[in-house]
Amino acid sequence: MTQKILHIDFETRSRADLFRGGAYRYATDPSTEIICMAYAFDDGPVELWHPGLPFPDDVKKFIQAGAPRSLHAHNAQFERLIVENVLPSYW
Repeated sequence: MTQKILHIDFETRSRADLFRGGAYRYATDPSTEIICMAYAFDDGPVELWHPGLPFPDDVKKFIQAGAPRSLHAHNAQFERLIVENVLPSYW
């Protein structure tokens, strides 16, 4: 069965002020880093990744793949900015 949905949530920290500067400035600030990432495929179990562990290859392949796929997050705009601007430095 092909995985269709990746549920993802990041916890991050930065010297940038998210509320004053907005999500884009926060995500593109060089001090922004990922504390951890919770993720699950489809209805599977929730997994946890944090820097210092090897990055999950299945997550990387899914994010880099083309359609059909779907990335779900509660704050999708923020998560998308973190995926695009911060996450690649951990690959």
